[in-house]
Amino acid sequence: MNVLITGGTGFIGAHLARRLVRAGCGVVLLDPSPANVLQDILTAEEQAEVTLAPGHAESLRDLGDVIRSHRIDRIAHLASLLHPACDLNPPQAVQVNVGSLLAVLEAARLWDLKKVVWTSSVVVFGNRESHPLLPVPNDAAHRPTSVYGATKSFNDRSYALTPKPA
Repeated sequence: MNVLITGGTGFIGAHLARRLVRAGCGVVLLDPSPANVLQDILTAEEQAEVTLAPGHAESLRDLGDVIRSHRIDRIAHLASLLHPACDLNPPQAVQVNVGSLLAVLEAARLWDLKKVVWTSSVVVFGNRESHPLLPVPNDAAHRPTSVYGATKSFNDRSYALTPKPA
């Protein structure tokens, strides 16, 4: 099994990469600017097992190149522009956060991948006061209060409303 992790050099991506390497999977990390957390999370031996691929998750061309050249059959989509960068540049937030999910899903369709997993965020639910009963259920109303939360909510809601093949 070969897994592409978009945003794979971030904190969560590095932890996922470590688990996948330890499980014997091939792991490719797609990131336009790799972070420095890999050396803090993966051993040197684990780092040697991971392939770094520079590129953008919102680029179908970058995704396709990596999928073909590394025989990817699964994607864990973690790439995201985070808060407060989203509030400072909303168009870029939509391009990265929404556009990358669209590109990943299209790549999965075009190359007939076995699985796509992506992450949402608790921020889709808004402030704690918006949901007085805890724990907040997964299907609770979305009340994002930031551009980051709105892009995550858009992805969740648009996928939920997409017709599934019969």
